[in-house]
Amino acid sequence: MIITKKYGKKINKMKIILVVGDGRSGSTILEEILNNIENSVSVGESFRFWERYYKKETLCGCTKKIDECDLWTNVHNEMALHYNNITVDKIKENIRKVSSFGFRNELNDWALTNDAKFFIGVISTFFSCIFSVSKSNIIIDSSKNPFWANFVAQYSGYDTYIIHLNRDLPSVANSWKKKVKMNDYYIYDKYMPNKSSTEVIRTALRNKLMCRYLKKNNKNYHSLNYHNMCINTDAEIFGLASFVEEKIPQLDDLVHRKNHGISGNPFRHELNRKKIEIRYNEPDLKLLGKSEKLILKIADRLIGIL
Repeated sequence: MIITKKYGKKINKMKIILVVGDGRSGSTILEEILNNIENSVSVGESFRFWERYYKKETLCGCTKKIDECDLWTNVHNEMALHYNNITVDKIKENIRKVSSFGFRNELNDWALTNDAKFFIGVISTFFSCIFSVSKSNIIIDSSKNPFWANFVAQYSGYDTYIIHLNRDLPSVANSWKKKVKMNDYYIYDKYMPNKSSTEVIRTALRNKLMCRYLKKNNKNYHSLNYHNMCINTDAEIFGLASFVEEKIPQLDDLVHRKNHGISGNPFRHELNRKKIEIRYNEPDLKLLGKSEKLILKIADRLIGIL
């Protein structure tokens, strides 16, 4: 499928479902739920393709090395048929630009430049190749970055559905303090960075401001609370299904399915076709000090009323 040069114009009825929110907020289980939609492909954090595929250090969600995965190798090959002059470092630079909080007010003016038009064409073609290679009608993108989601919604040329997943800040901050191995790296051991409570609050505030803009300017916006997703799973699944206009099985029928997630846990592949279990465990918050807990709770309430 060749993308037209009518940037920003919807070119067909295929759709991209974008999950946004901070890390450690439950995006993995939400992605697993959405991956039960028929004729869909789960790609994880799509914008990291340009880093992960060409560095050749990580595994795809299917457990193959990402540069040996059938999906991503064929996406790369199809991209090469459309563009023989792509500079990967330049693409990564523009991804960082459109995915940043500071660039949000400049995006629309920048999109009129020749540099931006080329970049928009590359990203549109990238998603087109995923659709073509996977033979799917729905892409599930759990990049989590709301600024990337805004860019994709405005300029990919596809219908987009944005799901903002939020979780209480004390739980998020406590989780960010844990030492978590990134299982997709196979050459050497790498761990998730720790994030301070201050940075957790800053991220939540930025995400909330951007998501408020998305809610105002994008009719396909849905807010989802992690606690509610775990406690009232069937009701929340019904809400998700209505929002994305697709059939999603209820909890008893949800299963783990093969995915091609970038920057995910490839060992989830071992659970393929096994039943998904969703439960809510009250967080112990042992890694937070008393003052941290108080500050995070206050920040959570203040950001919540914005």
